[in-house]
Amino acid sequence: MTKINQYSARLYAGLEKETGHPVGWKQVGSLIVGRSPERMTQLHRTAAMAEWFNVEVQIISPKGRPGEVAPVAH
Repeated sequence: MTKINQYSARLYAGLEKETGHPVGWKQVGSLIVGRSPERMTQLHRTAAMAEWFNVEVQIISPKGRPGEVAPVAH
């Protein structure tokens, strides 16, 4: 799925230049919250897999000031 998502992001990002028509593509990220040790273990595994596919990943803690990384998080 990661490769499909990467391909789709590249495709949509280049459509306006290729076609000359605005497509409204906005490159955004995501924020996933782990509230238990088990969920955090899974998120660490997911992050490792994402990094393997060259996807930028940051794991932050509440003490790491998530509001600075994702302002909507405060």
